[in-house]
Amino acid sequence: MSYTEYISFVKRHFPFWESVFSDHTPTPNLFCFQVLELPQSVLTSAQDFIKIAYKLRNNTKYQRHILGHDITQPHFSVLMSFDFHLTENGIKLIEINTNASHALTTTSLINYLAPHRNSFLNIEESIFNSFVLEHELYFNSKPHSILIADEDPKNQKAFFEFLMYKKLFEAHGISCEIADTKDLTYKDNHIIYQDKKFNFVYNRSTDFYLKSTPALQQAYIEHRACITPHPEEYKLLADKNRLLDFRDTQLISNFLSHEDIQHLHQVVPEIKHLTDKNFEELWSQKKNLFFKPANAYGGKAAYRGESVSKSKLQSVMAEMNYVAQEYIPAPEIERNIAGKAQKAKYDLRFYVYNGKIQLVAARLYQGQTTNFQTLGLGLSPVLFRS
Repeated sequence: MSYTEYISFVKRHFPFWESVFSDHTPTPNLFCFQVLELPQSVLTSAQDFIKIAYKLRNNTKYQRHILGHDITQPHFSVLMSFDFHLTENGIKLIEINTNASHALTTTSLINYLAPHRNSFLNIEESIFNSFVLEHELYFNSKPHSILIADEDPKNQKAFFEFLMYKKLFEAHGISCEIADTKDLTYKDNHIIYQDKKFNFVYNRSTDFYLKSTPALQQAYIEHRACITPHPEEYKLLADKNRLLDFRDTQLISNFLSHEDIQHLHQVVPEIKHLTDKNFEELWSQKKNLFFKPANAYGGKAAYRGESVSKSKLQSVMAEMNYVAQEYIPAPEIERNIAGKAQKAKYDLRFYVYNGKIQLVAARLYQGQTTNFQTLGLGLSPVLFRS
């Protein structure tokens, strides 16, 4: 199984993606052409945790506490992800994300590597239906058009996947455009792109609160557009400050049972705000900590305690709100890299819609974070054995 064979497979079996993989071929470093098999118990543990997270998300008292008001959006968010490390003591949550990338890419990999052993049914259909349901929850109707929006999308590493979504939507009769967020305007109660009106947006921007995208923000505030993922969902689940809340027993006991809290704490590592007051104390424990911004994504500006200098950490702290999280080493697996058996780290990404797992991928890497730099590593579909 090779990169060239995979590209040929996609072109043959997914005719509406053929032009994407002909004109915008993804980098080979993105793919590990081996399936990762794990016990069914890992999937069960993840689903149990995600169920509790959404029980919390849907609790009206929790919503009011986090948002400061009743929830305003009648829908959820597509392609949420829950990222875990697997340890001897079970799964440990690394972070929760909105607008997680590479779901369709992993779907195509499963169809290539293990078409008859998939742990999830009709993944592509499930992903597509989550978009349709978002629009139905918001407008009580099926969508006719959708806008995919990001900063400078054509220069994003995942641009080829934006095109995959575009082709998927169009294959179901939904017109689609891909837009740079800076090119959007708001007029006559619609988001405008190239003189076309939109009220349904797949938001791939990492401007999670829409602070730098005024057209989206205005349509969102005025309830004129279904934007998915949306800021309230990010704040309720994916903001790193929620990890602090999950560890706050006094707070969380207002919303969850004792049993649920115990389960939550088994999965969520210890975490604290990094402040001037506790800096020296946490710095003395740096070998067991991972420092990351509260509102970042993709491992950006995140540092393993033992590999960052004190001056560097103090300088980034001055610019961003940081948390110090218990360091949970990534599990390792042996893989063939450049013809040699080598150790690779991996994390587990569970793609989720409204509390239901749609797909699981492992991201294999060497180094500190998942960087898709090593040929022979990258995305690996995860299957679960009984």
